[in-house]
Amino acid sequence: MPKRIVSVLEGIGADPGDPSDLALQKRVLIASSVVVSVFGLCWGLTYIAFGEPLAGAIPFGYGLLSFASLALLAATRRFGAYRTTQLALMLVLPFLLQLSLGGFWLGSAVIVWSFFAPIGALLVASRRSSAVLLVAFVVLVALGVLLQPRLRTSNNLPDVVVAAFLVLNLVGTAAVTYLTMRYFVGQKDRAFALLTAERARSERLLLNVLPGPVAERLKHREATIADRFDAVTVVFADIVDFTPLSSRLGADELVAMLNAVVSDADDTWPAATASRRSGRSATRTWPPPVSPFRVLTTRTPSWTSRWSCCGAPAGSASRAAAAR
Repeated sequence: MPKRIVSVLEGIGADPGDPSDLALQKRVLIASSVVVSVFGLCWGLTYIAFGEPLAGAIPFGYGLLSFASLALLAATRRFGAYRTTQLALMLVLPFLLQLSLGGFWLGSAVIVWSFFAPIGALLVASRRSSAVLLVAFVVLVALGVLLQPRLRTSNNLPDVVVAAFLVLNLVGTAAVTYLTMRYFVGQKDRAFALLTAERARSERLLLNVLPGPVAERLKHREATIADRFDAVTVVFADIVDFTPLSSRLGADELVAMLNAVVSDADDTWPAATASRRSGRSATRTWPPPVSPFRVLTTRTPSWTSRWSCCGAPAGSASRAAAAR
């Protein structure tokens, strides 16, 4: 089916406020019903051409009713009514067509098209609806067997046409089922890819706010997160002449400079686990002790940063980092 036609069909009955699963159900049912309707029109014209007007009226009428219900959906946006109509037509009309032609062989086992009703319900309705339609399909098949002795024993279709229709019915139902499932799975994969990208984006934002270990524990739904350390090191950082510097730099340059300073500290002390940042200074806490005094000075043409640390002996301090 050309992409332009598929795009037009996907827009029928679409509502910007639809949840993603409902929007997918609409697209799947509309696309599959259009394909089956085209088959129905062709089947109907063929039966009429071979002198079976009553049999031809059933699939041809299905095609007309299907397109009429599609137009009604476009006008009213009542997807529930459209779904019920389509599933009912798919279930009943092939059974009636088979009876009109004389049963399973003379009707080329056209009732196999009814099996598309429970398959369609599984994709666009619910598992319960699909189970009900599957039971109804089995009942119709059994009823066809019971009525077989009472049906006519011949029709106007040549044996070669009956055999050809048998092959087309089997291949057609398999092809439509496969294409519908393929489209449905493709849309599901697309939705999953978008969800995965959004999840990765949310995780990146979370890691910009919290340390990795804390973020990981939050994802596992820990209500209160607290750790105790017997030895800590507190680092106080100050950017020389930050106030006049901030008045000269743009917002983007200022944030980039602060990010470079903090990243420099992260690279210097990779064991960092928590931080509290402000515009002028940053206070950082680490579990392992470092040397009592250490100064790191970084210079660029426009600014100078100085990191000074004051160490504390083991057992002299403790820290609890909590996040909710």
